[in-house]
Formats: sequence, structure tokens, C-alpha cells
Amino acid sequence: MIHCKRKRRCIEASLVFALVLFMTFAPLHFNLMGLLPKVFYLNTTPSLPVGLYLRVPAIHLEDGDAVVYRPSESTMQLAKDRDWIPSDEMFIKEVGALQHETYSINPDNLQFLANGKYIGQVSPLDHLGRMMPVLRGDFEVPDDEFLPVANNPSSFDGRYTGPVPTKNIEAKVIPLILEFHW
Repeated sequence: MIHCKRKRRCIEASLVFALVLFMTFAPLHFNLMGLLPKVFYLNTTPSLPVGLYLRVPAIHLEDGDAVVYRPSESTMQLAKDRDWIPSDEMFIKEVGALQHETYSINPDNLQFLANGKYIGQVSPLDHLGRMMPVLRGDFEVPDDEFLPVANNPSSFDGRYTGPVPTKNIEAKVIPLILEFHW
């Protein structure tokens, strides 16, 4: 319960809180049939810090920007088959590389680099011992695509999936409240 000294401020605070909750958890089709963009995104996975993220204008993407995107069908199918995500969930990751930039996975030590920057290790097996998709070698991100990355070693990102079309990006986001716990 929210405690306020003035009734009007209490009502205003309650309405703002209710609006934030609604816009965070309401399905897109309930948000005026998709006419208004979703403003808040809740990240509950360790790929990026757990918390509430705010949509910002995606005028220009840069390496390191956090984005919400729809993964490819094959990526989504693998994630669903292994019960990593519920159906039709968006991913939130950082941009590791943009078109014509490079990334690599060293076949000997399984180090994952984007634009020469160390991102993390690649694990050949998931947490239950199942084989992960195999990408090894040096790559260039194709036109109109980006490489999703996360610093968490167990993240299902570009080290396993490769690049994603930029048209799949729903939003560029910035952290609003991190380490959000229920």
C-alpha cells in the first residue's frame, strides 16, 4: 500500500504505478491493438542485468546498445524445444557488431570476440549436457543485420545463433531499474 500525506499525491502516485505495471505487463494486442508502442520491458534473464528497461528512440544503433528483438525461427524453435523460454518471447541483448563488422569464435579455446573485443566463452553443451549449435571461425555481419551479445556465459546469443536482421528489432532500451526483485 502506498502511504501519502496528501490524498491527491497518493492518487497520482497510485495511477503512475498502475500505468507502469500495465504498460510493462500488458500484451501488445491489448495496447490499443498495437497502435501504441510498448514503453517498458521487464528482463528476467541473466543475459543482461535483471530489471525494468525503458524504450528510447532507435534513431541510430551503435555497438553496446541494448535492444529487444524477435529471434530467427530456428533460434526460437531451439529455445522453445529446450524449455528456455515461453513461446513468442522477445530477446533482450546488446549489439555486439553491426553490418560489415566482424566477430569470431576461436575453434581451439572457444573464445567469442566481436570487433576484436572479448565477449566470453562458448560452451559446446547447455546446462543439461545437450549439444549447442556450432559456430567456429571468422565472420562478417551481413548487410542489414546485427550480432546480439551478452556478457553472461550462459546467454543464448550470437555466439550460438549468428547475426539477426535489424528489422527484427522492436526497440532500443536503456535500464531504468536494475536488480529488480519480486
